[in-house]
Amino acid sequence: MRRSAPDNSLPEYYCVTVILRLVLDDRGLVTYGEFVDVTNTRHVHFVGWRGMLQVGRAWLKQQQQEVADNLKSYRDSQHCDE
Repeated sequence: MRRSAPDNSLPEYYCVTVILRLVLDDRGLVTYGEFVDVTNTRHVHFVGWRGMLQVGRAWLKQQQQEVADNLKSYRDSQHCDE
């Protein structure tokens, strides 16, 4: 979920919420799990601790790209209005 900026201003930050579901074994080690966004539209499954880290990094990278794309679209729309 992202916080929207007031009209005619760029956001200073974005809040991203993700649900992390884990299945642990009897020793408390990560067996498998999934990342789910709060809109429940995107599920990414993983296996093990390393899988969780890889998926987490990819998730954050995608969020960064979406923020960059949103800011570019916003800036482009502001130039069109002039």
